[in-house]
Amino acid sequence: MKRLIAVVLCASLGCATTATITRKNGQHDEATIVRGTTSSVMVDTGAGERPIPREEITDIDHPGNVHATVGALLLAYGILNISVGASQCDRRGAAFCTGVFTPAALGLGMGIWGLTVWSKSTKAARETGPRGPELSLAPLLRVGDQPGGGGQLTLRY
Repeated sequence: MKRLIAVVLCASLGCATTATITRKNGQHDEATIVRGTTSSVMVDTGAGERPIPREEITDIDHPGNVHATVGALLLAYGILNISVGASQCDRRGAAFCTGVFTPAALGLGMGIWGLTVWSKSTKAARETGPRGPELSLAPLLRVGDQPGGGGQLTLRY
């Protein structure tokens, strides 16, 4: 049991929160994704923010997916462990009982952390940036039949 806890802790502490971005030319970039635009993914490399054109990207390996998977497996094992060992807690003592519940607690924490990091990275990589300059014609045009207008017309290109 102590070895399992040591392995899980080492695995939890050994991974970073950077994404691995693979380009068409085979280059791999390790960086934190800050945001996405329609034409690029903005990353923070530690030396500053820079764009990576989407047309050059073949794959993005977001951080957290391994933690989420291992956490889910550890949680499942922990739940099974609880279903078998919880009834023996009174008879076998506090140390035994701690060992019964530890895998589930570690798995839950690890899974939540992995999903949070993965979700943050995938959300940041989405196309959320500006599509180009906007021109608002609201001061020039009256849209709708209501007095004082009724809407705003915005052109995007």
